[in-house]
Amino acid sequence: MHPYHQQNPPVRYGYPPNPYRYPGYPPVGPPGPGVGKFPPQPPQQPPQQPLQPIGSYPRQAPLAHAPIGPAATRPQQVPTPPTPLPLGTPPRGKVSSLQTSSTSHGLRRSSAPLVSSVEPVMRAELRGCLHPNVASFCESFILNWAPTVGEASHCLDMLATQQSLCIEALPGGGHRCSQSQFSDATFPDWFCSFANAVRTSVDGRFIVPGSIAPTDRPRVWITTRSKPLTGARNGRVRPDFVLYCPYSCSTDAANRVAWKDVLIVGSHESKGLTVDSSIAQLACYASEVFLAQPFRHFVFGILTSNRRSGIVFWRFDRAGALSSTELDYSIIDLCLLTRCLYAFLHMPASALGYHTDSIMVEPNGAFPTEGCPRIYSPVRTDGCLELQQLAFATGGIICRGTACWRGELRRPCVPAMAVVVKYAWRSTGRIPEGDLYKQAHSKGVIGLAHCLAYNVYKDIHDGVRYGITTQSFYGQESSSTDTWNYTSHMAKYNRVYTRLILHPQGSPLHYITSAHELAHGLLAGFIGHASLYFQGQILHRDISPSNIIYTEEPLAVTDPLFTGSIPALHGCLIDLDHAIEFPALVASGANDRMGTYPYMAINILTGRDEHRYRHDLESFLYVLLMLCLYPVPAVPPDVKGIDNPHAAYFQKAFPPNDPLKHWTHTDPLVVGLYKKTHIIFETDAFEELLQRFKPTHAAFKVAARRLRSLLWETHHPGMYQVTTGILEGFVKKGLREKDAYTQWRDCLFSIVQELEKENAVLAAATAANHHLL
Repeated sequence: MHPYHQQNPPVRYGYPPNPYRYPGYPPVGPPGPGVGKFPPQPPQQPPQQPLQPIGSYPRQAPLAHAPIGPAATRPQQVPTPPTPLPLGTPPRGKVSSLQTSSTSHGLRRSSAPLVSSVEPVMRAELRGCLHPNVASFCESFILNWAPTVGEASHCLDMLATQQSLCIEALPGGGHRCSQSQFSDATFPDWFCSFANAVRTSVDGRFIVPGSIAPTDRPRVWITTRSKPLTGARNGRVRPDFVLYCPYSCSTDAANRVAWKDVLIVGSHESKGLTVDSSIAQLACYASEVFLAQPFRHFVFGILTSNRRSGIVFWRFDRAGALSSTELDYSIIDLCLLTRCLYAFLHMPASALGYHTDSIMVEPNGAFPTEGCPRIYSPVRTDGCLELQQLAFATGGIICRGTACWRGELRRPCVPAMAVVVKYAWRSTGRIPEGDLYKQAHSKGVIGLAHCLAYNVYKDIHDGVRYGITTQSFYGQESSSTDTWNYTSHMAKYNRVYTRLILHPQGSPLHYITSAHELAHGLLAGFIGHASLYFQGQILHRDISPSNIIYTEEPLAVTDPLFTGSIPALHGCLIDLDHAIEFPALVASGANDRMGTYPYMAINILTGRDEHRYRHDLESFLYVLLMLCLYPVPAVPPDVKGIDNPHAAYFQKAFPPNDPLKHWTHTDPLVVGLYKKTHIIFETDAFEELLQRFKPTHAAFKVAARRLRSLLWETHHPGMYQVTTGILEGFVKKGLREKDAYTQWRDCLFSIVQELEKENAVLAAATAANHHLL
């Protein structure tokens, strides 16, 4: 397995169809609330004023806003296309899930400043997606579960009796906070003491109204600066303080908190850091929560000032983040802060960002759901879906947030069916994946996972942000620029939460170590891709080892004319997230990448071509190389000992411990240049890569050479060149797409047969030795 996959195993499957929209699918689970859609965009020019800089919190006078919530009346928004990001900004359309997983989370300061790679990566991900100073933030998202002003005042009266909390009752009424120590060493402890004092001032049994299940376990504020939380991708990720809901089994011997139990993350501005850096730091913590808790729709964050009595509430979701105005808790907003802290202790699971529409837990279970032994989902009225094991969850914030579960679909009088359940935030600009699966199966596509059900739940604009408008930011004084900025952002980044249930279960190719099983899986995925394209008229556009699975049980072949003499398929293609219908090949308009960097075709990386069949064919070559080169043996081959005058050059081009290291560069043009040089132009370099194949995978050298020839060899043998401007239906001049498919399919099948013979001989020899013993 490639080292990047070891850190971020991309075990992705596909999604499911909404039974209330697609009558061809059986209903699974309750319907979600209506998904907001934006009306057609009028032809108008966007204003030229820049977005408000992130991290500025000007004090604003209180605005009289009606509470914003699911039942509020929301004016329709008319979006306009936003201005493209400048060159050098990693757009989501070019950033792979692999890179996002390995860079946008798991990053944290070691002492005061951030780790050098944290701030630019997280700030690049959040650029243009932060909307601070929402004047009605507290009323919209927090105060529905808060006590009245009078009750909060009574609570402060009780806290004023504790001298260590620095709360004073003023003679003329009201209260003042005299806390003046804002250092990193002391302030988080004071804040947690104050917040916990608010909790302990509540009389009676602690109940979480509206949660998945009632619990008498209190929510506790705790400082975590000196103790890294368990379950992080990077052990140095340490919030300054968190609100968590502890399970008895969620702490280790060192009494450390687990990320799966964290409800709210908090960060205290470190000395010398800018506000933007502090926000990026807080976003890293929120990213860890999303990763550890796949059913989180949003995460609250708290950012406290190290210069004054100031605090800002943040709310991170898959479209970015919103924040409150800065609260001055010295006098003015002390009561409001107390009400908010009280509300955090009483919010139901859904108000803290947990998905509760399609899941339930065992009796006596409670949220966070990741602490529960079993998670169920109702299926109609006569069965259920059990989620048994989390197979994969993506990192990052502004992404699909894909989480795949292995589970069982159970119905009376029917054997349980092993399934894969995929939850993800699909961009509203993309074709629903369930539609594509339905279209493919209606046309008899083979080698593709079978979609059992597809459900659509809430979207970000209406379901997560409650239809918040620009008037919530600036009141009645909001300008056309403000309106355009936010509405255009939501038109681009709005997503809808979906669930897809697929069959069969299988193992992604990057987990396969056997050459025989790899050959079977690669052949099945290649046939499935071609069937999807030629028969289903759908182009996949995201070929990678994680999107092809191997199955031990053979899948029946229903079209012998398409598969030739191949009797059965041991595997299939999955994940139609980035697929588009052919021959339309119209860009989806969604803000996502169209592939994974190490496997993307050269002309797609460099932006020279529209995505076509030949580019997916090229991706299969890169998948083959990656799977045959990784994992690198413990003792890599000594390239200096190879009889080649260019050994030193090859050692630099293909590092012994990571031969394709340069293919994971953050610049797509650099990745394209490396591929163009070492795969197309330099035959010696390509052969050097083949010499690095694992000994057990030597049989695949023939397939790699053959596919390289099909893609780039000219009519002069041994001459290779980059192909551009190829006619539709052709891979290169003189070679049609179907002919290229047939030739490489037969090449892979011959490798399968060769490896089967070797396995049969080995099995016979093993049996003979066992008989002699």
